[in-house]
Amino acid sequence: MTGHADKSGKEPDWRALALARSHRRVLHGLARLDHIIHELLEHGAAPTRPAAIVAQGTLPDQEVIVATLGTLLDAVSVAALESPALLVVGEVVALRSKTCLVQHGDP
Repeated sequence: MTGHADKSGKEPDWRALALARSHRRVLHGLARLDHIIHELLEHGAAPTRPAAIVAQGTLPDQEVIVATLGTLLDAVSVAALESPALLVVGEVVALRSKTCLVQHGDP
């Protein structure tokens, strides 16, 4: 899904997204990250649900911040991330250490 409302201003079905057991990917999620996280939590997502932001993905200055829905805003606020960024929410985030994603500064 996209991190923006549609042209008419309609928001996604936050309840369905919050309660879904599968993972979610939100394109362009950085600009409205606080809104997106607030809506997911408000509609029933667990604050302990794994979440990550991948900023500048696939570029040499890629950065990945891994946290939970309840702590991601604080983690992102101390980083100077730039768009484009992808928000990933769900258990798939825990697989990061088993994938080829490399965090900025990793060898």
